[in-house]
Amino acid sequence: MTTAQKPNAVVFDVGNVLVSWDPRNLYKKHIADEDELNWFLSEVVNLNWHTAHDKGLSFADGCANRAEIFPKYKDLIYLFHSHWRETIAGPIGGSVALLRRLSENRVPLYALSNYSAETFPDLLAEFAFMGLFDDILISGSVGHVKPEAEIYKLAMARFKLAKGQALFVDDRQENIDAGAAHGLLPHLFTSPESLELELTSHGLL
Repeated sequence: MTTAQKPNAVVFDVGNVLVSWDPRNLYKKHIADEDELNWFLSEVVNLNWHTAHDKGLSFADGCANRAEIFPKYKDLIYLFHSHWRETIAGPIGGSVALLRRLSENRVPLYALSNYSAETFPDLLAEFAFMGLFDDILISGSVGHVKPEAEIYKLAMARFKLAKGQALFVDDRQENIDAGAAHGLLPHLFTSPESLELELTSHGLL
């Protein structure tokens, strides 16, 4: 990234930046046919459905509503609530190592993630590295999701960040574009290696 601004803080997304998340990890165990699996993931438990939970819809209501539309897949739909942990393959080791190095360098660290308020406490309990953040804002607790403008306004105010002060690391282009529009310096996450180069270029590592 070419910029004269030098951030002194980092805002991390969680899913697919620090932990590897993919509903396929769960449902490939239950749907053997690849074509049916792809259809199920794109039409039944799709991104819009997950985003509704991230925005505050309860899993009980979300599953019930979806099961009415796709009654054939009722059991598989409800499986997402009871077995959501199986959607997470585990931590992304290289990213977690960078998070720890930043913490050791006393860089202010924040998390801004689209995540259900129902399941986020379990994530915090399981992954100790989440305790390295100075503060965490998840969508499910505020009723707004990335890339909606309101969540960035809330994050900047809550984290007490000035424009240009923080590097924002997210794996979705629309999210970093929206973050940039609200004063965050964007980094599209593709690998821990590219993130390390970006952090080093800013003198954060």
